[in-house]
Amino acid sequence: MNSLFDWENIEKKIRELSASGSGINQSKLLPYRDELMRLYPDIQFRPAAVLALLYPFENHIHTVFIRRKIYDGVHSGQIAFPGGKKEAGDQNLWQTALREASEELNIPSKEVKFLRRLTNIAVPVSAYMITPFLGYITHRPEFKPQINEVEEIIEFPFIRLLKQPWKIKKKEFNGNYWPVYYLEVNGHHIWGATAMVIAELRDLFGNMSLFS
Repeated sequence: MNSLFDWENIEKKIRELSASGSGINQSKLLPYRDELMRLYPDIQFRPAAVLALLYPFENHIHTVFIRRKIYDGVHSGQIAFPGGKKEAGDQNLWQTALREASEELNIPSKEVKFLRRLTNIAVPVSAYMITPFLGYITHRPEFKPQINEVEEIIEFPFIRLLKQPWKIKKKEFNGNYWPVYYLEVNGHHIWGATAMVIAELRDLFGNMSLFS
């Protein structure tokens, strides 16, 4: 166990947290979301899961994202937490998140500790219902990208992610331009479902100084 952090105490406090109301409203992040949902009234969502992982690195707690490969799909090149769709062999969505994190980044599933489940996010453009999970591991994994899916590994201090200022850009959807909120992380723009997960984490932790 990394001696810089009292993981037992951190785990206890995180599990006791309740939403503080300090974060940006998720519906504000993607203001055309309601209109987007109306375009898919009969959609059957497929279950998927992602893992927001906390781990020690350079005397701070970090988290990790992936930049997806460029491909012919709606999530091409996007920044995301490791994750993917539920498969038949997964006992539950937590197992889905662990398996995908292992496949995409070589994160050892058996060493990841569960902290809490976050709010489901419906993604109509790809027909996924994403369940995010927060977990931790007491050492920095030996990350290895899955060469067919992961273009880049992006590590970032978690406390900075909680305090990073939101930015706004105009995005065209259905003939109109909308103010979409995003975060800039290592020169990349994080928006959409991943930004919604981060917004909940920011709301959850508020101004707590667990990770300073």
